[in-house]
Amino acid sequence: MSRAIRHHRIQENRSRVLSASPAIRCLVGSGFFLVMTVGLFQQLYPSERNPLLQLSLLQKVQQSCQQAEEKENSTANEDDCMVKARQHNAAYLKEHLPRFWGNESYIEVLLERLGKEPLAQDWNVFIDIGAGSYAQTGGDISLSLLFDQFFPAHAKTVFAFEPFQKAYDNLQQEYKRYLNKHGTTRDSFDYNLLLKGCGEVAEQQMEFRGSDNFMTANKRIALHPVYSREEVVRRTMDSTSVQGLNLPHVHVLKTDTEGLEWEVLLGAKSLLQKKAIDLIFFAYEDKWTFDSFTAAYPIGGSFIKEQSELDTPNLQSVSTWLDSLGYASYLIGLAPKGKDGFVALPVNGNYWNNTFEVGRDPKSYGFRYTWMDAMAVPQGSPLQHWIEQQSQPHAMTCSQ
Repeated sequence: MSRAIRHHRIQENRSRVLSASPAIRCLVGSGFFLVMTVGLFQQLYPSERNPLLQLSLLQKVQQSCQQAEEKENSTANEDDCMVKARQHNAAYLKEHLPRFWGNESYIEVLLERLGKEPLAQDWNVFIDIGAGSYAQTGGDISLSLLFDQFFPAHAKTVFAFEPFQKAYDNLQQEYKRYLNKHGTTRDSFDYNLLLKGCGEVAEQQMEFRGSDNFMTANKRIALHPVYSREEVVRRTMDSTSVQGLNLPHVHVLKTDTEGLEWEVLLGAKSLLQKKAIDLIFFAYEDKWTFDSFTAAYPIGGSFIKEQSELDTPNLQSVSTWLDSLGYASYLIGLAPKGKDGFVALPVNGNYWNNTFEVGRDPKSYGFRYTWMDAMAVPQGSPLQHWIEQQSQPHAMTCSQ
């Protein structure tokens, strides 16, 4: 055989090996390693013939290659699952979007079910940021009170932030009525209502602007005509951060802060890094950025941007940030009509589909505004497994 033909065949066989699956490449490479190792042993010890050594090496090679093949198959199956999950969940959101739209009853449904689970029997710390509303009655106080009702721990503590005086006064009265109605004492339900804002940094001043029923402290949308008019009311308020409360662990953190949800999460970063928050609810709304707010309130010359060009924070960037800290993110809604429960659609990492970024163009979904809720939980936690199990068969996941 000529040298040229031999070289051509060597190159041809090499190409076949390189194009083969990892498991095949493992077998070929490991077989070569086995031959070389046994040959070296025989050169060093020509009088020795050790079939046990050869058998041991062969078994290790086979075991290693089997693991490579299993990993290869697992990766292929996972990739296939992810493709199907992205398609399924995106289609589900489009079909059932009204069930995900501005209806906090899905949070109540989740909390009621969770309070009956063994994994949450000792949950006793709840932070409610944006606890009130601009309406004359009630507000989101119900979430704080439901936390007391749904979770069986004897002594519970709530920190509720409300920066507007009228809503703050309403919440105080609501809490008193609750104590009288249920015979609850501060020893068993310590409700701390704070006339403060909450953001990224402790002990700072926030400037809120807008009208009595349309306020925000988000500077990213301050130049939009809705908030830059001369008649817009401006108010300065003391604020703190989640970390500023000096709590070692938080079981539930809820933030609905008219565009400052991202700052609240940043202010809780040190707790998130330690996985010291079990469950996070955050409003996903059009007040996050100038782009999303302009999509809801168009101005001359505005246009809808592509996902890659969208201002941050947006749902994809926030879920990616939470993912880097070990938290899985979901859009949350009610189960379809006639069904009980909630649905959590995964939006982080490989689950992401641009369909989830409703705030980029809410009108294409039939809505003017973006008014939804998302949640995050530690990845791999019993709570994540429970949430995904509760969301079946409506949401599709690929967790092991």
